[in-house]
Amino acid sequence: MLTVAITIWNGTVSPLFDAAGTLLVIHPDQRRETIDITSLLLLQRIAVLEEKRVQALICGAISQMGLAILSSKGIKGVPWVRGDAEEVYRAFSSSSLATERFALPGCPRGFGGSRHRYGRGAGRGRGWRRGFGYGMGRGMQ
Repeated sequence: MLTVAITIWNGTVSPLFDAAGTLLVIHPDQRRETIDITSLLLLQRIAVLEEKRVQALICGAISQMGLAILSSKGIKGVPWVRGDAEEVYRAFSSSSLATERFALPGCPRGFGGSRHRYGRGAGRGRGWRRGFGYGMGRGMQ
């Protein structure tokens, strides 16, 4: 079993890791602890995860920088998730989290992982920002 952290708000997965107020850490022995992270900056939040030896973080949205830092620290980021924290944890534990039921509205395809549909692409995206590294990166079609 893994040590899993879930950002929570009122018993549900909070919508944004970077601004979450509380972290629920679930240890392999099923012991749970809540940690107030309201006043912590991004790097401090990730330091708390390292200190608690968290191996997977389940959250709503997360900045690309936050996801990259998690990955560099060996912590699996599982973003774009919503729902009751306990139900989400059970679904994660049974490898059934990747369903639309737990998908954050408007999330990129491949939620529950780190694939992004939008964002910096090959610089040939559609729209007014074409040529500046924004868009879907599929080129002109």
